[in-house]
Amino acid sequence: MSRRNRPVILALAATLPLVACGGGGGGGGGSGPAPTVAVTPPIPPPAPVPPPGPTAGSAEYQRSWGLAAIHADVAYGKGASGQGVTVAVIDTGVDGSQPDLVGALSADSTDIVGSRGVPTGTDRHGTRVADIIAGRFNGAGTLGVAYSSTILSIRADDSSHATTDCPDCVFGSTDLARALDYAVTKGAKVVNLSLGGDAPLGASFEAALVRAAAAGTVVAVAAGNESAADPSWPARYATDSRFAGAVIAVGALTQAGVLADYSNKAGVTANGYIAAPGDKLTTDCTSTECWEVSGTSFAAPQVAGALALLLQAFPNISGRDAVDILLRTAADTGPTGTDTTYGRGALDLARAFAPVGTSSLPTADGGAVALTGAGLGGSVATAFGAALQRGGGLRTVIHDDYNRLFQVNLANGLPGERQRSPTPASPVQASTQVVLGGPALGGLNLAVSVEAPVFEARPNDPAPSLAFGPQSMRSVRMQAAYGRFSLSTWQGQGGAAAPAGLAGRDAFQRIAQPDRTTQGTLSLSRFALLAEQGSAHPRQPLQLTELEGSRYASATGMTRIGGAVVSLTGGALDEPLGPLGSYLAPGSSLALPARTRFGAASLDLAPRPGLWLHAEFAVGRTVADGGLIDLDKAVSSAWRLSAGADCRLVGWGCSRLTLELAQPLRIERGRFQAVLADVPLAYDDPLTFSTRRISAAPDGRELDLNLGMERALGPLRTFSARAGVAFQPGHRADADPALGVLAAWRSRF
Repeated sequence: MSRRNRPVILALAATLPLVACGGGGGGGGGSGPAPTVAVTPPIPPPAPVPPPGPTAGSAEYQRSWGLAAIHADVAYGKGASGQGVTVAVIDTGVDGSQPDLVGALSADSTDIVGSRGVPTGTDRHGTRVADIIAGRFNGAGTLGVAYSSTILSIRADDSSHATTDCPDCVFGSTDLARALDYAVTKGAKVVNLSLGGDAPLGASFEAALVRAAAAGTVVAVAAGNESAADPSWPARYATDSRFAGAVIAVGALTQAGVLADYSNKAGVTANGYIAAPGDKLTTDCTSTECWEVSGTSFAAPQVAGALALLLQAFPNISGRDAVDILLRTAADTGPTGTDTTYGRGALDLARAFAPVGTSSLPTADGGAVALTGAGLGGSVATAFGAALQRGGGLRTVIHDDYNRLFQVNLANGLPGERQRSPTPASPVQASTQVVLGGPALGGLNLAVSVEAPVFEARPNDPAPSLAFGPQSMRSVRMQAAYGRFSLSTWQGQGGAAAPAGLAGRDAFQRIAQPDRTTQGTLSLSRFALLAEQGSAHPRQPLQLTELEGSRYASATGMTRIGGAVVSLTGGALDEPLGPLGSYLAPGSSLALPARTRFGAASLDLAPRPGLWLHAEFAVGRTVADGGLIDLDKAVSSAWRLSAGADCRLVGWGCSRLTLELAQPLRIERGRFQAVLADVPLAYDDPLTFSTRRISAAPDGRELDLNLGMERALGPLRTFSARAGVAFQPGHRADADPALGVLAAWRSRF
C-alpha cells in the first residue's frame, strides 16, 4: 500500500461495561454492540417551560461530568451556544434520529467514500462523537459542549481497507483528504478527527490539511490510546509548521483530573496539545438508557465544541485565534508550564471566556489605552459609599489581545473599603514609652520620647517581613520649647497614631494617616497659633519600596472665650493614591490623584466641674484628575459631638463616662465623570461613546453612637470599656447596623 493510501486506525479505548465499541491498540477494535444499562435514576421528562439556556444545575449538564470539568456553564452564562457554527465530524457517520441530535445535522451531511451513498454506518462511534459536540438542550439525554452548533457529518470509513492484522483500519488517507476538502467547501469552521494511526498520512492528506488551514478551518484530533509518549497521526501534525495553529492534539483526562492511562501523552506536540475529559463519559441516550464511553476519541469533541463556542461568541476572531486561546488559557496540570505529559494543560472555558493578555479600553479618538486594575488591595474610601457601583454608570467594553470585545463594569475594579469597627481603636499591643529630658539650657527645653513593644522578638526569630507581615508599632518624638514657641517632630511605623496638637486632629488629618509629622506652636496669652505638616509613606502590597502617599499642611488658630476654647483650622491635602483615603495604585489606568482644601472648627466647654462637652465640624472640597475618571467639585463633611462626665456626678462607681455621636467623613455633593464606550446591542455593532456623570454622594449616611466607661484601679492601672453601634455603616443605605465592643487594661510601671 502506498504512503498516500495508508489506512488510519479508529481511535477508541478498551471496552467498558457500557461502551458500544471495544478493543484497544491504536484506538481500534471491534465495532459490535455492547449491552446497554438503564439510567438510574430515570431521565426526567422535558421541562414544561425550558430555561433560555443550560446552567450548572440543569439535569442534562449534570448527567456527564465533562461539562463541569471544563466550566462550560461560564461560557453558557455569557450567551455562547455554538449557534451558527458548523462542525464537521469526519467519522463513521452520524445518526440524525438520535434524540439529542434531532435537528442538529446539516443537510450537506454525506458519505464521502465512492458511490456508496450511505451517510450513516452501523458503528455508532461518529454519532457519539457528534452528541458530545452538539447534543441539544431539550430536557432529556445529555448536553453537547456546543449544544446549538450544526454537525456536518462526513462518513469516511471504508471496510475495503481492513486487513487480517488490522480489522479496524477503516479509514483511508485519500478519503480523509477528500473529506477535509468537502468540509471546507461546505463552510465548516471546525473539524473533528477522532481517529489515528502510527505513521504520517501522506502527501494527499497533508495537502488537504494545508488547504483547510489556509481557509481558516481548524482541526481537533484525538491523540490516540496506546499509552505512548507521543500522539499518533494526524494529531502529531499539531506542531508541524505548515499547519501551526490550525491543528490541536487532544489527550483524555479522567474524572480525577489526571491523564488516562491509555491516553497518548503530549510528547513532541507539547506546544499544540491540550487535555480534555474523555474517560467514562455519558452519551448517546435514548428515552430509557445511555452509553458510557472512554477514549481520546471523546476528548477531541470536547475541544471541537469549545472551539465552536469561541467562534460563535467572538465572531471577529479566526480559527487559529480560537485554538491559541484554548492553548493559552489551559489550566496548568502536572509539572509547571508546558510539559510532555499534559502539553499546555487542561481545557478551561472559564479562562478562555475571560480577557487574555492586556485589556485595552477604546477611546473616543479611535485609540485605546491599556486597562490596569486599581492594584492589589485597591479600595475606594468609605466617604463615597457605593456611589460608583450604583446604577452601572461605569459599564463599558474592553478588548483583549485577540481584539475580543468584553463587557465590563470599571466599578468592579474599585472595591469599597473594608468596613471599620464602630469602636475604632489602636491595635492592642503591650508597649513601653521612655521620655528623656533635662534641665533647661539657656531657656531651651529638650525632650525625646520613644515607644516600642515590650516583648521584642527572640534572638533566633526571623525578622518580620516588610512585604507580608505587620510591622511592630514604634514611634519616636523629639520636642523643643523656647519661651512661647515649641517645635516637635514625630515618626512612626506599624500604624502608630500621630500625636495630636493642642487642637486635636480633624477628619482630614486623620484620613491622611501620616507616619511623619512636624508641629509648631506659638502661644500668646489667650491665643495660640499652630502649624503642622505631615506625610505618609505606605508600602505597596507585596512590595518593599515605599510609595509617596498623602501630604498635608494646616494652620490652626485657638482662643479662649470665657469658659470655652474655640479653634479654626485651614489646610490642603494632596493624595496621589486616591481621594479621601482611597488606594488606587499609581500608574494604573484607574489612578485618581486628588487635592483637597479643607477647614475645620471645634468647640470645647466645661460648664461645671466634672463635666465637659466637645463639638467639631470639618468640611473639604476635593478635585481629582485621573486618566479615565475625574472627580469634580466634591464637597465632603464630618462632625462629632461628645460629652464626658465624672462618674461621681451620676453616682456610678467609675472614674469617667463618655458619650459620642459622630458622622464619619462623607461626600455631600459632587460627581465622577468619564467618557466611555457604550455597550453595543450586537457584538459587531460600531462603538459609540457617551459622557457618564455619576453622583459621588452615597445613598446612606453613617452615624456612630459610642458609650465609654473608664475606671482607675489604683494610681498606675486603668480599665476601660467601650461599646458602639454604626447605623448605615459605610454610608450604605441598605447596610445593617454594625455593633462593636472594646475593652482595654492599661498599666504603667
